[in-house]
Amino acid sequence: MSFPSIDAFYNYDRNVPNCVSAFAGFDLPDSERYVQAKWQAWFDTHRDSINIKFNADAYKAWTNLGDSLRDVPDTAQVVRYEAFLLRFPTYDRARKELAGKLNGVAWNLATTRDITQSRRAQSGDSPSEARDDARRYSPRFALALKYALRAVELSDDPNIWDTLIEAHLANGKKVEAMRVCKEALVKHPDEKVLKDRLAQLQRR
Repeated sequence: MSFPSIDAFYNYDRNVPNCVSAFAGFDLPDSERYVQAKWQAWFDTHRDSINIKFNADAYKAWTNLGDSLRDVPDTAQVVRYEAFLLRFPTYDRARKELAGKLNGVAWNLATTRDITQSRRAQSGDSPSEARDDARRYSPRFALALKYALRAVELSDDPNIWDTLIEAHLANGKKVEAMRVCKEALVKHPDEKVLKDRLAQLQRR
């Protein structure tokens, strides 16, 4: 394996790490994916368990899926990503992409004010009353929680944990939000976004 610098930053789809990743069915974190020694160490450990045919089939299907998703709404994309993962459940690229998509949709559903909230706010009700009212009339908070829970299954990213906390709060589940925050901090004890979130919850 060789990693010339021009391949690392240009012709992205065909650079060495991406080609290795496509047929290995594995990818390194962004901070390590251009370090040849890291790939060599992984290969030395897993060389006998790499299923090249499965990974090649998955990569071809993944490329076709990406081409088919142009201009498709996010919620419809989620359905197609899930269908892909039924066929290729361990395909790392799809898991990461779906986790990011679910996280973005869940955050928007949990945090965007809807018409009901705006009307309650204009009438002088407190933010908590406005949120309670919206919770009774809109299924979007339940959908936000569903998507956030699935995203956490797919990725251990601290920002995705934070979205799950927000989704619990949007559904009036402060105890669950606190539990999830503490659970995430066990996994990521130095993560500022989670520390700040815990402090926020404790002030409520």
